[in-house]
Amino acid sequence: MEQNLIDRAVFLMQHRKYREAETAIQQSLARYPMDVNALGLLAEVKIQLDEHDEALQIVNDTIGIDPTDDRLYYQRARIHLNKEQFDAAEADLRESIRLDPQEASYYAIYAMVLIQRKKFAEALSYAEQALQVDPENVYALNARSTALLKLNRKQESFEGMEDAFRHDPENAYTHANYGWGLLEKGDAKKALEHFRESLRIDPSMSMAQAGMIEALKSRYLVYRLFLKYAFFMSKLSEKFQWIFIIGLYLATKFLSNTAQSNPELAPYLMPVVYILIAFAFSTWIMEPVSNLFLRFNKYGRYMLDRKEISASNGVAVSLAVAVIGAVGLFTVGGAGWLAMTFAGISYMIPLSVRNKQFKQPALMQVFIYGLGVLALGAIASGFITGEAFSLWFLIYAGGFIAFQWIVNFAMIRRNNR
Repeated sequence: MEQNLIDRAVFLMQHRKYREAETAIQQSLARYPMDVNALGLLAEVKIQLDEHDEALQIVNDTIGIDPTDDRLYYQRARIHLNKEQFDAAEADLRESIRLDPQEASYYAIYAMVLIQRKKFAEALSYAEQALQVDPENVYALNARSTALLKLNRKQESFEGMEDAFRHDPENAYTHANYGWGLLEKGDAKKALEHFRESLRIDPSMSMAQAGMIEALKSRYLVYRLFLKYAFFMSKLSEKFQWIFIIGLYLATKFLSNTAQSNPELAPYLMPVVYILIAFAFSTWIMEPVSNLFLRFNKYGRYMLDRKEISASNGVAVSLAVAVIGAVGLFTVGGAGWLAMTFAGISYMIPLSVRNKQFKQPALMQVFIYGLGVLALGAIASGFITGEAFSLWFLIYAGGFIAFQWIVNFAMIRRNNR
């Protein structure tokens, strides 16, 4: 009877009827509460239902019953990954592999974790170990291709992805992964086809949904260039990302100071300075601005979530303030219009990252809205006092500069966790 319940639960899980499967498993556990297999299935159901805290509790309790079951560590690793606890996930995957070195999936998932942590050479090693155990493991083939792509071994990477298609042409993950590879290569049109195919096979594939958005935005040349920059930065370690950012800042200061000291060189140096500033500024606002354009696309408007739409609205309002300020500055003139122009342009940056994930989200929201109050104060002070660089303006400018460095630190740290 209990085996029938378990068989029924497995059948229901295969058809994604997780609530019905949970009921069947609970009925089995009511009679045999220490059944490790049933508890493992219940944890899997909880994972699929995104009830990760409950899943973690079940897995921890079950490991207490049977600490030699490698599948339980693998499940716990996936729960840790969902919570972005990468060190804990790696530890559990190592334990899974120690307990069962003949399971290719453990190596494949470990390789994917290492790719996220930018340890591309190690990721390639784990993917190849997985393929030694099972040469047809699709996730290992995908992990190997992604690692090769990040290591700039593009030809081998795309050959590997085609190999994954030969083994399983209807795999949604492979289509999504191939789409991202094509995007990185610069072929947005072909990438779009694979994201569409991935979503046809699995409409809930978030990796394909995100790729579809990027592919649609890549129709614009400016965004294609931005995406190349984003892929370039994503390959760099935390140290080299900081070297790049600080180097860009120092180069801008050096050229600007040289132009001031040597007025005859200013016509040649200052355009470069303006281009570097525009480049740095665009990296902050490119995503929400492109989302704004995407909302005019008949397909793109349905791809954005509430937070992305909110961020693009905020940037649009700030941009409108900047445009009104610029029009006033050139037609009427005065400190207030200048402050309005500067505040409108600069405040697009805090608004563009308002919905990003930070370690201290409440504190960051206070910082962002506090800057907004200071920006309004700077504008009002400019109109009332006739001074462009009032105390309000200086405090806002100082806070704005500090904000950029703090957010850069937080984002780089998060992307290199």
